[in-house]
Amino acid sequence: MVVTKKMAAKQSGDGGDKEAKQKNDEEMTKLLCSVSSDFDGEKLPFEHARSVDLMQVALRKSCLLGVIREGDYDEVLPSLLATTESQQSFSKFLRVQFNAAVIEWLQVGQKKNYKILKETITDVFAFCEKSDNAVIGKFIKEFFVKDILRAGVDAVKDFRASKVKKLTEFFNAEEKAVHGLNPYLLRFITGYLIKKDSSLLLETRDCLPNLINMHLLSVFYFQDNKSLVKKLLKTCLRLVQYLFAKVEGGSAERVGALRGLLTQVV
Repeated sequence: MVVTKKMAAKQSGDGGDKEAKQKNDEEMTKLLCSVSSDFDGEKLPFEHARSVDLMQVALRKSCLLGVIREGDYDEVLPSLLATTESQQSFSKFLRVQFNAAVIEWLQVGQKKNYKILKETITDVFAFCEKSDNAVIGKFIKEFFVKDILRAGVDAVKDFRASKVKKLTEFFNAEEKAVHGLNPYLLRFITGYLIKKDSSLLLETRDCLPNLINMHLLSVFYFQDNKSLVKKLLKTCLRLVQYLFAKVEGGSAERVGALRGLLTQVV
């Protein structure tokens, strides 16, 4: 009889231990899901499918970039720059890829793709400068006006509204790269135009004051990124030096107009 009671107690205890273990496993699974992702358990299959789609899109973008880099520009670029619509799509592609490369560099320390994107944009601009096609020749100006100056205005508004101080958090969503302007791209394109002594810097309305303002506002909103702040301020100085040089060396009419701009900046 005693043995029977002990056995019954042991069996009861074993059953309790199993129930407790199962409950504990369920809680651990839920905790793991909450820590490793923001997925709702019921929505997990749909989120998985979405993740696969995003990975496929990323792979296609990477393949396209590889084709552009490794292919013959004379064969590849004309089709991408043939119309205003195709140029807009290509501009969007470059901005999104550039942003992704910047985020990868800042988060993982992998700078290879960042360098590749800068080289690619430089090569594309060089191709456009040499092209006899009027539509292709306008790509740099369209990119500068729409994807830098106009996008920069929208970006500054977003910076102010979001109050996000970390660039990697703000630009982690592709939508921000599409509609806004990553400060690294702002600095890169500005530096490129200064180096090339591009006429766009003088011909585009209010260009120089706006560029300087965008650089300084980016410094303010992302001041925690010390490396970026230093680079942005350095580009600001280059812009001011560029402006002074044009004031000193221009025609009387041009000098008068530039002094007006200089007054706004300084």
